[in-house]
Amino acid sequence: MHEHTIGEQREEFKGYVDRMTKIRLLSSPQTDEMTTADFYSAVLVQNFRDIGALAEENRSFIGEELEPILRSEDLLPDELVSEIRELNENLIDAVETQLIDLPMAVMLNERLRDDAERKQDPAYIIRQLDKEIETNYLQQNMTGRITSAPQISESFKMRAIRATKEILTWLDKERFLTLDEECRTLVMVNSRYGAAVYENGTVLDAENCAERIRFLLRALKIAEDPFYHEALPDYDWRFHFFRIYEYFSRTDFRGADEETKRLGAPQVAKWEELWRSDPAYFGRYRTYPEVAGSVWTALFDCGVLSAEEYRDRLHTLFPSEEPYEYSSRGQFVNLELPMFYLRSLPVNGVVPEEFRAEAEQLYRSAVDYAFHIPKLGLFSTMLDSYCRMLEDFTEIPGGITFEELSLSTMAAFHPPTYVHSLMVADLSRLICERLMDRDPALFVGILGADTPETVTKKRKALLDFTYHAALCHDFGKIPMIDTIFIYGRRLLDFEYDLIRQHAELGASFLRRHASTASYADIARLHHCYYDGSGGYPADQDLSGNPLRTVISVVTCADCLDAATDTVGRSYNRGKTLADFTGELLAGSGTRYAPYLSGLFEDASFCDALTKLLGEGRRQHYRDTWQLLCSLKEDPQEITEN
Repeated sequence: MHEHTIGEQREEFKGYVDRMTKIRLLSSPQTDEMTTADFYSAVLVQNFRDIGALAEENRSFIGEELEPILRSEDLLPDELVSEIRELNENLIDAVETQLIDLPMAVMLNERLRDDAERKQDPAYIIRQLDKEIETNYLQQNMTGRITSAPQISESFKMRAIRATKEILTWLDKERFLTLDEECRTLVMVNSRYGAAVYENGTVLDAENCAERIRFLLRALKIAEDPFYHEALPDYDWRFHFFRIYEYFSRTDFRGADEETKRLGAPQVAKWEELWRSDPAYFGRYRTYPEVAGSVWTALFDCGVLSAEEYRDRLHTLFPSEEPYEYSSRGQFVNLELPMFYLRSLPVNGVVPEEFRAEAEQLYRSAVDYAFHIPKLGLFSTMLDSYCRMLEDFTEIPGGITFEELSLSTMAAFHPPTYVHSLMVADLSRLICERLMDRDPALFVGILGADTPETVTKKRKALLDFTYHAALCHDFGKIPMIDTIFIYGRRLLDFEYDLIRQHAELGASFLRRHASTASYADIARLHHCYYDGSGGYPADQDLSGNPLRTVISVVTCADCLDAATDTVGRSYNRGKTLADFTGELLAGSGTRYAPYLSGLFEDASFCDALTKLLGEGRRQHYRDTWQLLCSLKEDPQEITEN
């Protein structure tokens, strides 16, 4: 660790936050000031080169400054503790709803917690427990979107629960009086905030829902005790009760047992009553649509409101103007309320015919809303909402499909990943075309083609199937886009584990819908080696899979685009086609299917690939720019270059 003055240390820490913030902006730039599609592509190329330079600075900073702090067993000087705490606040800027580098904040907070325990300083311990609850809750929520690996989120949840239980031991009345006012306040806040840790990113199961309601009932009992009012006379008790009732109302009761619903429903109704008692005061914290919409949703889930009454009430809250407002209220009425409404419609996975037109409009409005999201603030909270939409999505005959919804979401949140999907689809179709010309028997068993002759007859259908399967191959990356955004440092072990889950997660999404279910195996297995000797998920035998040829094709196309991309991944220098061909030949029969080798030794095929990897990729970035511009509220004139 370098020796710095406190001022120098502060600047070093601030520099890391600034670089991580800039990297996020650079990786998904606004199109507002870009006059042509080619200008957009050129900006991305330059941006990712800049990202590479910024990332190099960050790696040096982490290696020279942060890692020594994390590894050190020495007690930390008070001045350094103060600087690390300020760094953590900046890495998880709750006011601006930005999570700049949450995993780093979690690790630094663990280091401070250890330091506090060793110093046996109660005030220091309580402050760090408070941050431990917050950071692990946020990390739990972020990883909770990865429903294919609940154990990752569960590990952060258990840390948050342990910290919550420990901080609440200070509610013992004798211990409570030994604390200063700041620490008493932190303990009291966590007596309600601890309920949040029983969320898990999806529908709460009965056990977690019951734990959350019991926790909140205990919080009410504590808040009603005159002892704590006397010990904290200047505490905002009105706001405290307001937040407790908010947690009741924002509980997802869909998976709750009847006893939990019976206990929770009366408390849910009190949130709206409290807000109405003083709109001028409580309106500073939540608008009426946010309060009423959450209350009615919880009451509907508890069986207090019928579906018809619930939908009629929600209709009164839908926005009539300002469709691109991104305040807390704007997010709620433009996205959460429609999602609540849609959730009440499906019956056995089918939207009733009389609601189809309205449901279609709500889905398309949600897609449009995504394309206007500010690129810096709100990212993680908005991604939470869209992931819930993907989880709850029901296809409407003749309406928006899951494929269309997912591609639009991907384009809005991370254009380079969207372009990657388009490229893999194009490359897969080209590879399939040439393989069918050479050996149609490879496709026997797919789409009912039982002979090489039938393969030839079904050529177009097989090519379309492969193309769309490739388009969908990375849908599992959508819930982890904010992890993929971590260009500015090396990934942590759990982040690697999380990203490797995208294949399983994508497959689970695709299986739910008739239009995409046949692509699920391709998404799940596109990172597996041909001979089963490597890749993930581990220990997969492709030899008996009827889709083995298409899986091998998509695997090849995926690796080819990733290796040669010089736009969306140019923080790493893209390889040449010749470089990749050498790797493919070296891995023939192990990582890659052996029948692919002959294609890459064919000059005409390589010429076609070169066109796709060059002008084809540039055209996709042009088309993406046009898409982003055309969906703006006031689209600028689009100029072809």
